[in-house]
Order: sequence, then structure tokens, then C-alpha cells
Amino acid sequence: MKRRVLSLVAVLAALSLMLMGCGKAAEESKESSVAEVSTESVSSEESTVESTGEESVEEVSSESEEAARNITIEVVGKDGQSVSYEVKTDAEFLRGAMEAAEGLTFSGTEGEWGMMVDTVNDEVADYSVDASYWAFYVNGEYCNFGIDSQPIEEGDKFSIVYTVSVEE
Repeated sequence: MKRRVLSLVAVLAALSLMLMGCGKAAEESKESSVAEVSTESVSSEESTVESTGEESVEEVSSESEEAARNITIEVVGKDGQSVSYEVKTDAEFLRGAMEAAEGLTFSGTEGEWGMMVDTVNDEVADYSVDASYWAFYVNGEYCNFGIDSQPIEEGDKFSIVYTVSVEE
């Protein structure tokens, strides 16, 4: 009997310690979440953000933490004429850079893998009509991804080329 009482006391003590530890971890997690949320709100101008708790006031600038990348996007149309766009962007993927390129227009069909571009600068490539499509290249190599997932790096040169398939 004495042994059972001691075992019960030991189990209760262990549970109490675990519960106290969980409560403290949850409290720390809650404080961490509040601090993270309060420092994320940034306006388009440089602003001051106050966080809760004991942290001091922190200034946050409107510029992204990622450095802007300078890239070139060249569009080669059906007639072989090319237009180049120098783009400075914080975008991570090609689509964002294309959207930032002043004067470049494009559209297409949204699908499971992102946008399938069929129109660039008002020129339509329609595979069902003349086996044409827009081919995308980065630094002279065929892109391995669609525009929504093709990464961009500083100094990249992208080419968007009106292409007609040739049957062998």
C-alpha cells in the first residue's frame, strides 16, 4: 500500500512538472508570435513600429530585405524584331519581373503549373494555328520552369522568342 502511494505521488509530481513546463513554453510561444506579428506591419513609407513586451521601438524601411536584381528581358517577335527591357526588381521569379517591366505586356491561360503565355506585346502565338509558341530562355539556355517558378538572379538575360515548331 505504501508503495502504491509513493508511486502515485511520483506520477503526480512528474505530471505537475510537465504541465508547468508546457505552460511556460506556450507562454513564450505566444510572446514570440506577438513580437513577430507586430514587426511585420510596414507601410509604403519608412515607418516606426512598436512591438509589445520589453522590446524597444524599431525602424523598418519600405525596401524589401531582398536586394533588387538588375536583369534584361528581350522579346523577339514573329518578324524577328526584338525589344529589350532593363528591369530592376525584387521579384523572385520571372513573372514578377515581367510584370515590373515597363511597356512589356503578356497574357495567357492560368493552369496547374502557372501561366501558359500565349500573347506577348499583343502578338499571339497559337500552336493550333501555325505550331507557334513563346519559348523562354535564360542566359542562352532554355528555361527549365514556367514563368511562375523560373528563378531570377542578378544579371540574368531572359529571351522570350516567338517560335514555330518545324516537323521533321
